[in-house]
Amino acid sequence: MAFNFEKLNELAKDRSQEVIRKSEELEKNRDWLRMSRMIALAIRYHLRKEGITQRAFADMLDVSPAYIGKLLKGNENLTLETICRVQSAIGENLISIHRPYECKVSILSYDINSFSFGGEKDKYESVTTVTEYSSIKNAA
Repeated sequence: MAFNFEKLNELAKDRSQEVIRKSEELEKNRDWLRMSRMIALAIRYHLRKEGITQRAFADMLDVSPAYIGKLLKGNENLTLETICRVQSAIGENLISIHRPYECKVSILSYDINSFSFGGEKDKYESVTTVTEYSSIKNAA
């Protein structure tokens, strides 16, 4: 049996450049990777709660079970189309979007029940009830 020097040299090769490249790639993609992992956890939770297998979920989305496995690892860069299909299949929102064009208006009303001035001490006693009316107005 011959000794394979090429394989030994390949194994002993300095891998620091490759490690640096991978860490830079992870840093660059950190935000979407974090979101992908959060989505994966939400999907995994829903599947366990409902007792749905990965194969059944793959059938619901009309994708391969292997793709569901990749999706559940949390390293998949999901498209909006995929996210919408998953949300429809599980019946829950996975992503919440801030809508700056919607506003919440609060109107406060005060009921002052009692005032008392005079006597030995000057007192100001009041009981205030705050009622909040909220409405959301959509900009059309």
